[in-house]
Amino acid sequence: DKETIQQMAKRFVEAGADIIDVGMVAGESQPEKAKRIVEWVKQVVDVPVSIDTLDPAEIKAAVQAGAELVLSGDAGNIEDIAPFTQKTAVVVIPTNQRQGYFPKKAHDRVKYLEETIAKAKKLGVPRCLADLILEPTNILESFIAFKEFAAKNPDVPLFVGVSNVTELMDADSVGVNALLARLSQEVNASILLATEKSD
Repeated sequence: DKETIQQMAKRFVEAGADIIDVGMVAGESQPEKAKRIVEWVKQVVDVPVSIDTLDPAEIKAAVQAGAELVLSGDAGNIEDIAPFTQKTAVVVIPTNQRQGYFPKKAHDRVKYLEETIAKAKKLGVPRCLADLILEPTNILESFIAFKEFAAKNPDVPLFVGVSNVTELMDADSVGVNALLARLSQEVNASILLATEKSD
């Protein structure tokens, strides 16, 4: 409900969040809900708001409501979202979710992401961030991909979703986040996504 969402957003900003991320449910398309939640959050906090979905309808609704960052664009949706993300920053990932494709090896992941970002820019999406995807079962290979991409593309900001690992590791979340933040710093990441969703 509106009150709970707005309280959470304010609490996260008070705790130091620089961006508030509105996460949607994978496999569902709820553009009206995305629009409404982004609007509610923007009413009470003075930080950028991002929308976390691959669904083009949800992305469009959220951008129209004022979302400044989109997570995520990939090879499967970039053509659909390009017309309404030309003035919005987009986190691009090395997948094609529609086809179920995600390269596992660092080199292949870097190459696929470079191709997808090049396509996004050709379609008129000028502000792209790169997320090589931090895999909970392949952490080392994931950070190798981040490091390799950063070395080849120093002008593209890196986005690391540390919650992918933290939420699936039954250990001290603060310590795990601290370690992942340190590793992210070593690959020169610009943004970290941390959550409090998982029990």
